[in-house]
Amino acid sequence: MRYDRQQTSWQGRPAGKVRLLFPRPSSHTLGVSMNMYKSAVSVVVLASLLTACAQVPSPQQANDEGNVAYYSQRYDDALARFGHALAVAEKNGDQQYVAIAMFGLARTYAQLCQESDAEKWFNASIAAREALPDTPHAYITQNLLEYGRFLASWSRQSEALSLYDRAMPLLESLGLEEGDPLGYVFVLDEYAALLTSAGRTGDASAANARAKMLRETYKGRKAEFTPEPYPDCNQGT
Repeated sequence: MRYDRQQTSWQGRPAGKVRLLFPRPSSHTLGVSMNMYKSAVSVVVLASLLTACAQVPSPQQANDEGNVAYYSQRYDDALARFGHALAVAEKNGDQQYVAIAMFGLARTYAQLCQESDAEKWFNASIAAREALPDTPHAYITQNLLEYGRFLASWSRQSEALSLYDRAMPLLESLGLEEGDPLGYVFVLDEYAALLTSAGRTGDASAANARAKMLRETYKGRKAEFTPEPYPDCNQGT
């Protein structure tokens, strides 16, 4: 008689004298099956953990998403992304991305004209960056110059100039004039304007002359770097 599930009792045992075509498994078979079951469970658990990890953006991914939001002028989204990058970087002890995420927060608050928050994060990013080596994508000069641009947008030229005074020799050491001469011209123009506002006319003339020379030498070449302007947050005050 063929085994028929319809002939089992509510306890799952065959009703009457029904012969089972499937023999009772041996203890060895049960052991092997249990090991296979445990292995399968382990694989499922591992896959679940890997999936969960994959769903948590790395500091780099979150920071990249923050930059996309920033340049799309979705500043609230940018704050959330940079904030997440900072939290994950701090948890992982990734000091490079701690500094990078702080820099992103500073720039975003600057675009939102939130002066005190922007200052807080610019200062924090500079302090963090000072304790780290530069990387091909993160230099202390970026932090110094962006903070200076922000301060200049708030008509705080003397404070901005002190940051440019510090950054310009570092730019020289990086060879920016050779790598991106017309990008360097933008910085020289900014520096000359700040020097003029401080009455340092001789230094301003030297910066202007150098910018003019680079423009003439590299006619037709495009700048790889152009500063991202900050809004005039003093307008209407």
